[in-house]
Amino acid sequence: MPGRGGLTDHPAWSAVAGAATGAVIALALGLGGLLPSAGGASPADGAGGGAAPATTVTGADAVDGFLAAWRAHLMASWSVDEIDQRTTAKGAVVRFEVHQAQNPPDSIEIGNGTVSARRGATEVACGPAPSGTGLTCRSAPSPLTWSQSVDRQLALLRTDLSGPAPYYRVTGTPDGCWSLTLAVPPSAAPVAIGLGSTYCLDPATLALRSSRVQRAGAVDVVSVTDAHAPATAADLALPANVTTG
Repeated sequence: MPGRGGLTDHPAWSAVAGAATGAVIALALGLGGLLPSAGGASPADGAGGGAAPATTVTGADAVDGFLAAWRAHLMASWSVDEIDQRTTAKGAVVRFEVHQAQNPPDSIEIGNGTVSARRGATEVACGPAPSGTGLTCRSAPSPLTWSQSVDRQLALLRTDLSGPAPYYRVTGTPDGCWSLTLAVPPSAAPVAIGLGSTYCLDPATLALRSSRVQRAGAVDVVSVTDAHAPATAADLALPANVTTG
C-alpha cells in the first residue's frame, strides 16, 4: 500500500488500527513503499534545500519551498527518536516510541513491534516471530533507486499541492514549519496527508522535528525527543532479536 509523497503513517499505526498483525504489517507497509526512500543516492545529494523561509511564505513560493525542504529531508543522513501519539475523537490515546534513521541508501524504522529497513537495494521488513520470541524478517529487492523514489514522491506531492485545483494550500514559517491546509471537501482529501497537517523540520539535521496530522476521527502527533546527523552504523542497525525467515 504505497503512500503519497512519503508523508505517510508509520507501520506501527496500522498495527494500532488492527488492519493486520506482525510480519504481515511490516511486509505490506515496509515492502509496499512506506520507507522514506528507496536506494541509490549519496547522503549529501539534495541536502542544501532544507532551510526554513526567512519570512512567512504562501502560494507558489511556499509549495516550492516545502518541496525543496522535503527533498532535502529525504536525501539527508540523520537519526531520530520520537514519540508518536494518536488521539481519537472519543478521547482514546495510543502512544509509543519510534526510532528512525537513514543514510542513503540505507534506512531503518523501529516501532511498536515492527521493523522496516533498507540495506542498499534490498527492502527488509520484520514482525513478531511465530514462536512469540523476537522478530522474523523477510526481504525483497527494491523496485526503485533511492533517487527515483524521492523523485516519485516529490512528483506526487506536487500534484497534491499545485495546479488549478490543489488539495492543500501551503504556508511556510521562519521556524521551519510547513502547514498544509485542506482546500477541497474532506471526502476528497488524500488519506496519507489527512485533513490538514503541519511538518516541522530541523535545519541543523534536516530530520523531522515534529508533525501533526488531522485525520477523520483522530489526530496524529509526532514529537522528536532526540535527533542528530549524520546517522551512524549503530543508528541503522537491526535489533539484536531478529532472525531471517
